[in-house]
Amino acid sequence: MNIKKMTLGGGLAAAVLAGSLLMSGGAAYALSGTGYDNTDPSTTGCAATATTIASFPITTPSGTSAGTMNVRYSSGCQTNWVQSTSTLSSAYYVQKVIYRGAQGSLPVGGNNTTDAGSGTSYGNQVYAPGATCISVRTDITVAANSVAPNGVVATTGNKVIC
Repeated sequence: MNIKKMTLGGGLAAAVLAGSLLMSGGAAYALSGTGYDNTDPSTTGCAATATTIASFPITTPSGTSAGTMNVRYSSGCQTNWVQSTSTLSSAYYVQKVIYRGAQGSLPVGGNNTTDAGSGTSYGNQVYAPGATCISVRTDITVAANSVAPNGVVATTGNKVIC
C-alpha cells in the first residue's frame, strides 16, 4: 500500500514552525537533515509538530487484532517514526522498524527499536522530507530481537509510504 505524504511549502513551513516555537516557548531544533536519523522524536522536539499520516492494524496469523501501528510525521523536522500500541500481554516485545526508501533491508537512515511490554511505545525517527518514501513495520515477538517469522506472534507486515 502506498500513501502520499503531504507537506507545507518549505518557506511557509519554516515560518509557521518559527512562529509556533516562539509562541509556545519551545526550543529551536538543534539538528537538521540526516542528523535526525535514529534520534528520539520527543527529545529533539520533533514530536511537537507531529501528526499521524497512516495507521495499520497489527494482527496475528489468524487475523485477530493485537494492536495498531501509527506512522507519525513531523512537519517541523521533516521526520517520520513508528508509534505502536499493543493489546497483548507485557510478556511480549514490540519491535518497530522504519527506514528511508522502499527496499527490504535497513539502508542508511534506518532503525529498529524494541520495547518490552504492552501499551503504546514509539521508535526512533528518520529524516524523510516531502515525498521521500519510507518503509515501516511493527512485529510483536516472544523475545527481543526475534527475526520474522521465528517468534513473531503478530505483525503489520511491510508497508511503504511515499
